[in-house]
Amino acid sequence: MDFLVLQQLAQKGLFTIDECRLALLRLWYGKTDMVSIWQKEWSKLNTWEAEGGRVLHWAVTSHICEQYGARTTVCVYRLAVDPSFTTYISEDDTPTEGPTYLPLYEMPPERALNVLKCHADSPWVAVVRSDKPSVVLKHIRSIGTFGQRFDKGAKIKMKKGWWETGERTVIKSDGVYEIWHSKYPRKEYPEFQMPISHWLPHKQHQRSASLQTYLTALLGHGYRTQGTVVATDGSLRTRKHTSGEMSMGAGIAAEDGDLRLSFRVGGQFSSTRSELVAIALRTMEQVQPLFILVDSATALQRLAWCRSREFCPSPRKIKDVDVMHDIMTLIRMRQDAGRPTTFVKVHGHSGDPLHSVADHMAIRYTGGRNRLRRSGICSSTPRVYII
Repeated sequence: MDFLVLQQLAQKGLFTIDECRLALLRLWYGKTDMVSIWQKEWSKLNTWEAEGGRVLHWAVTSHICEQYGARTTVCVYRLAVDPSFTTYISEDDTPTEGPTYLPLYEMPPERALNVLKCHADSPWVAVVRSDKPSVVLKHIRSIGTFGQRFDKGAKIKMKKGWWETGERTVIKSDGVYEIWHSKYPRKEYPEFQMPISHWLPHKQHQRSASLQTYLTALLGHGYRTQGTVVATDGSLRTRKHTSGEMSMGAGIAAEDGDLRLSFRVGGQFSSTRSELVAIALRTMEQVQPLFILVDSATALQRLAWCRSREFCPSPRKIKDVDVMHDIMTLIRMRQDAGRPTTFVKVHGHSGDPLHSVADHMAIRYTGGRNRLRRSGICSSTPRVYII
């Protein structure tokens, strides 16, 4: 019932609902009044962002979770918190066993000092803004050990309103931020490798219940346990800051291993062509079965049309016939070898970690970013094309 009410609110334009965040709230709060909880959290985070607040990118917080062993986090804004952590506590809760992550930069000075006081006798790791004098910075320098510094302009934050669509676009920091940790236990921690661009949850050594809930709510999750999953994306952009010419790029990312590829695409300019080139490059995989995440409905419809029994037009009338021919040939080769190929239609720029990497790789040669905001609820049932 709560989900239906939230859907009605979204359709009226009052709230934007990301199904993955809703799944997390259900996990944390159980069967309670989800409407009032969503409205409260939505309003609180929206107000903070209107005042200039921006959360750290999950690539940073997941690193803190992994490298510092911080499995618990103080949760200030539940619609924006990284699901990588195991335990989520409020600012007044008693610390649990192990280091606790303290996002002090999200709190007013008085609350940040109270949180540090609550965790005085337990290990912690904190992020604080350091380019402006503050009582919090002075206090943490007296009780903690310096870890790492992020200068102004470092790409470590996420754009305003990202939590409405799920698209974790990394942006430049508005100030200087530092990581500090408690003096005990004494331990050396590795620094971040900059620049940070991707959140890769499938690479994390431990998967918490919250992270599993988040990933399960993503489109196409059910296919991730049935075979090799790859994501493809294409991009068509104008190089405004250089020659002014148009360019196309294709991007590929896979969950297995560290496969991340980027290609420049030639031929007649078309966003669909760049999508098809990325698909063609991945269809060469010799694994079985293969699931390819694609956000272009036009590309998938064209592939389905080419595979239909009624398909017999003149090659001169087919757009991108060279790429289509290669894809059809590769699919037939895989089919003859007993290797099924399944295309899964997902929403672009909706937060799928793997597809976000493919999108980033596709735009490397195009000089710009795709920009899209979506309101309402995203369906959890992806369309599937078995070719």
